[in-house]
Amino acid sequence: MDIAQAFLDKHPKIADYYNRGKAYGDFIACWEFDIAFEVLMELTKKNIPCLRICNSFVIPSQYEELAKNMIDVASYVDRRGISKDLSTKKDGDT
Repeated sequence: MDIAQAFLDKHPKIADYYNRGKAYGDFIACWEFDIAFEVLMELTKKNIPCLRICNSFVIPSQYEELAKNMIDVASYVDRRGISKDLSTKKDGDT
């Protein structure tokens, strides 16, 4: 318990998002994936070669700053309707 509290204390900006159950954790994982997908689409539109590994990108080094900026400003687009699904499901639902 001390380790978990130490982690939450070290990361106060995101601490409120922990310990909310599996459904919420799944939502956050999907949200992260979808934001990474938006960045991948923008890199592709700019014809920047990109290899996506999980939620990371392998790109030519000259595009590093551009990619970092794109990641910082990327918006979540709920293309799958998972936001409304989260509000109707309880932890433990399938």
